[in-house]
Amino acid sequence: MARTVEDYLNLSVYGRSAWELERAGVDLVRTACQLGGSRPWLVCPDCGRRCGVLYYIDLMRGTLACRQCLRLVYPSTRETRLDRLVRRAQVLRHRLGGSTNLFNPPPGKPPRMHWRRFSRESRKLAEVERRFDLSVRAWCTRMESWLDRKIPSET
Repeated sequence: MARTVEDYLNLSVYGRSAWELERAGVDLVRTACQLGGSRPWLVCPDCGRRCGVLYYIDLMRGTLACRQCLRLVYPSTRETRLDRLVRRAQVLRHRLGGSTNLFNPPPGKPPRMHWRRFSRESRKLAEVERRFDLSVRAWCTRMESWLDRKIPSET
């Protein structure tokens, strides 16, 4: 089973001194930005590639490594179509200031939100919830036919 990025604690370098990173075996390199200045990158101790986040695994290695070296995946890559629809509906409901529970009625207009934006977001929410309902109905139909095949009727 693939591990997800959320399973591990990522190292925050804000407030860390170069000495602390060096002691942990992490090099810091900089690249020039387009409009001046530079951007710091962490260098993975395992593969040597630049990355913005390193992950720490205490039990396996006791060192820091990048996502590719640890073969970590993001949770969204393993979501089903139904999971994506639920997450999208919850994001839209949260944006509208309502509950993320899909069984609650859609939220009303939050204070200080323009009517135009509220209408646009409400239309998006209605479309996502419509697609969610169709997906759930299709899943129920498939489950019903599967159960009919597995459990013979006595009539």
